[in-house]
Amino acid sequence: MQVFPVKLWFCKHWKRLSKLTIVGSGVGYFVYNIRKMESYKHPIFEEALYILGQDELVTSVTGLPLSIDHSKDAKTIMTSHVIKTSFTAKGSKGAVDVEVAGEGKTQKEIESIFAEIDKPESNLEDKRKECEALQQFNILGSNVLEEVHNKYKGDLAFLEKINIPKNAQFWKINYIYANIDNEKKLVLKPKEIKQENKARPKGKSEPPKPIQIMRTLKDVYLEDQNKKNAHKKINPNLELVEMKDSKSRNHDYSKVLFILAGAGLVSLIFKRKFAQNNVIGSILHNQAIMIIRRNEYVKQELGNNLRFPDQMKESAYFSDARFELEALGEKGNGLFRIFGEYDEEKKDWHLQGIEMIVKDKDGTELNRRKLF
Repeated sequence: MQVFPVKLWFCKHWKRLSKLTIVGSGVGYFVYNIRKMESYKHPIFEEALYILGQDELVTSVTGLPLSIDHSKDAKTIMTSHVIKTSFTAKGSKGAVDVEVAGEGKTQKEIESIFAEIDKPESNLEDKRKECEALQQFNILGSNVLEEVHNKYKGDLAFLEKINIPKNAQFWKINYIYANIDNEKKLVLKPKEIKQENKARPKGKSEPPKPIQIMRTLKDVYLEDQNKKNAHKKINPNLELVEMKDSKSRNHDYSKVLFILAGAGLVSLIFKRKFAQNNVIGSILHNQAIMIIRRNEYVKQELGNNLRFPDQMKESAYFSDARFELEALGEKGNGLFRIFGEYDEEKKDWHLQGIEMIVKDKDGTELNRRKLF
């Protein structure tokens, strides 16, 4: 029987390939869903829903309350300082596709910019404009909110003693587009800082309005409460929506774990169904060793006294078998590849071929010969 290399390779490795495919697919799906769910936690999403909920054109199509449609993918490009995403916002009446872009700065960057603005020699009008631009970074990042939740025990005075971590992130939205009637509608555009042209008394300059940047965790907590109160005015059922989103995320996690468990079960079934028929101690095994020991060419190349230290490297699938025997002799070492076929009626293996490979001490192949 002629055995083709591709078939032999597949017969030898098909089980590993099937396991790799099943497990790899499950892990890939798991990682994909985890990343998908994590992206929805970005604070830009919640702020965008709040702004969309204030737009009459959007809500006339969607209704309230607004939430993210998790059944549709969000296409998100995100770095530590920039985010651009498109997702579907759904309400009680319908849904709209949304495109949002924003940017972020760390607390260290904000404080550094503010220190430059606050220099005495700065132009007052420029200072006012820069202050207003800096105040737009008022969307709280997940990391600073987690810090507040971990430290807050009902005592605001305690939070006031803790400075905001330098790596805490704050965000602003640059623009929001909503696709209504197959046309992109601008819901929010970057806030422009307009130049004041009011007539002022000669020789006098009006000082800029005082700017307050957040410096402590108390400032963050109060800002978070103000935002929640503002959001509830637009969406009184905000807590119910958050609970629904949480249940949806938990459902997604459960679905992913179910798929992984299913992949493991399928792998187990494959293993049980297509378990190897034991070759060790079979007619095939014993007959191969007997032929190798008696073969004149083997004696000539390796010597009379052969040892088989590693009994076999087994590979037996379906009705085909392929395994290797390493032999050590007085003159040299050899590797024997044995091929066999399983007889269902007699429930045993039958020898189909033996191939001998002679190698030197460095493992370089010197000769290859078919013995049977």
